[in-house]
Amino acid sequence: NLEIALGSVEDLDVCEQGRVRGVKVGAVTDSEGSTKPWHVRAERVVITTGTFLRGVIHCGTERVAAGRAGDEAATVLADTLRRVGFKTGRLKTGTPPRIRASSIDTSALGVQK
Repeated sequence: NLEIALGSVEDLDVCEQGRVRGVKVGAVTDSEGSTKPWHVRAERVVITTGTFLRGVIHCGTERVAAGRAGDEAATVLADTLRRVGFKTGRLKTGTPPRIRASSIDTSALGVQK
């Protein structure tokens, strides 16, 4: 049997000896469209957070907690990782600001080779 669900891991299930026993998912939408909290038991857990772990988007002078393309940042998971003893940090992605191409008068520009 295979159960497939979509959700965001928010907490680790850690036993008294400090060993991970599984993950807790905030809200999962199952194949029937129902949403419920979900606990997944596992002997091993691989966490691949990408840029979502305490992700921040800068819009001018405004800072917003977010992932990419409107997704939410994984702030609860970041707090959980710190609580169980992991060090967390931030890496700058270096994404340049974007401008609308139609806002530039390109008539005076030449091809750069």
